[in-house]
Amino acid sequence: MKRCAEKVGIRREQLLIAMEPEAASIYYLYKSMTAKPKMDNKYIVIDVGGGTFDVSVHEVVNENHLRQLCSPSGGPYGGTTVNEHFFDILTEIVGPDVMKSLKTEHSGSYLELMREFDCAKRVKITKHNRKTINFTFPITIFNRLCNRYCQRNFQQMIKESKHKHNISIVGDKLRIVKETMYSFFVTSVDEIVTEISTVLTHVDREVKTILLVGGFAESEILQDKIRKSFPEKVLVVFEEPDLIVLKGAVLFGHQPHIIDRII
Repeated sequence: MKRCAEKVGIRREQLLIAMEPEAASIYYLYKSMTAKPKMDNKYIVIDVGGGTFDVSVHEVVNENHLRQLCSPSGGPYGGTTVNEHFFDILTEIVGPDVMKSLKTEHSGSYLELMREFDCAKRVKITKHNRKTINFTFPITIFNRLCNRYCQRNFQQMIKESKHKHNISIVGDKLRIVKETMYSFFVTSVDEIVTEISTVLTHVDREVKTILLVGGFAESEILQDKIRKSFPEKVLVVFEEPDLIVLKGAVLFGHQPHIIDRII
């Protein structure tokens, strides 16, 4: 990365590189300076993004040093795993030809659908006591493709599928019952919780705080699962968790000595 920066004119002495868990810890340290009550100096950092999640355990020592309490770990189970389960159900309803054509012929509509679903993943289902999750759906495109390949419209395809009681279309809105929405999260959330459990077997007595950052950290379902799985731990989710790594990196750029090094 440093060599690439030099090739575009950035001098090595002007470049600072911070790993994502380290950047998250820098922001945590910054917030802990003014927090009341004082935050723990030992904590797990769970960085849950789109494609992957990463688990690190840090301790703040001597005010501006970080110590790793165990080797970093993780896996390929981020927020996109949830999207894949949603995509699989749509494929079960309309068939692979429709979904393939959606991605190749109507890529803009496909990307917009995924953006809508990403927003739906963040809806506070429990807080608002919702029975369904509703979001905008490209019904015109789906009807056209379903008629081309299956000689039926999208609503008819739903009624003929095993998902007819869980998914429906009302106008241009797709409705998914909350139990089905929860099921999309099972694989990813369970893998994350399992990895946290594994890490805690090494540092359980030392660590009482779990810091959750990254885009997928906004998920109420993930947060609830972690709280229920580790009731004795304190789960910290800052506002705009998807920006915590970025904010930590900015702090590091302005105050490079806030964290001297990883021990």
